[in-house]
Amino acid sequence: MVRSAATFLLLTAVLASCDRTDMNALDVHGTVRDDRTGSPIAGARCLLERQTVSAGLWVDTWETVGDLETGADGTFTLPFDRTQAIRYRLTVERNAHAPHVHEWSADVFYDTPQLAYDVALSALGELVFRCVRIPGTEPGASLFVRPTSTATLLPGCPPDAVEVREDLQDTLWSCAFRGDRFIPYAHRIGSGPESVDSVWVPALGSAEALISW
Repeated sequence: MVRSAATFLLLTAVLASCDRTDMNALDVHGTVRDDRTGSPIAGARCLLERQTVSAGLWVDTWETVGDLETGADGTFTLPFDRTQAIRYRLTVERNAHAPHVHEWSADVFYDTPQLAYDVALSALGELVFRCVRIPGTEPGASLFVRPTSTATLLPGCPPDAVEVREDLQDTLWSCAFRGDRFIPYAHRIGSGPESVDSVWVPALGSAEALISW
């Protein structure tokens, strides 16, 4: 009876060790979805990078840890081995969507070797700013157009006011914004008061902000 109990305990210990997680085998995994519909996004590139320590010194460059594209179900798993790292960075990109970037301290992986992290991507829309002079008017100064919320800006969109010279009759430029939302902007002539407006920009579509002056 004693021998049977000892055998049972030994067997239990062996099985438990088989289920034990290897603390040096790390990964970041999750699902990439559309932030409007919740549908999974296929073909999203998921790039995981890290900053390391070499000879006791911080290396101010990012090295690639894993790089893949999501499948039809939108899922990704980026496995890697533990090393002397300082930070990790995940970048998720998909054509016609705003990129998503997130960073973690390497300490996160001491408690959570397999880190679950879901990503919501925003489909982009194009906003065309068109500034048209009213026939027969003399504004006497340039027109200035600016976004009123830096939270909606993406790389490539000017954060400051765009100047349209008074001798120009019809001027336009465009920017990409996260779609399916109102994009606010303001415009003024010279040092005059600003007028504030907004335009609904559809995801994967375009809209026009027409300013007559």
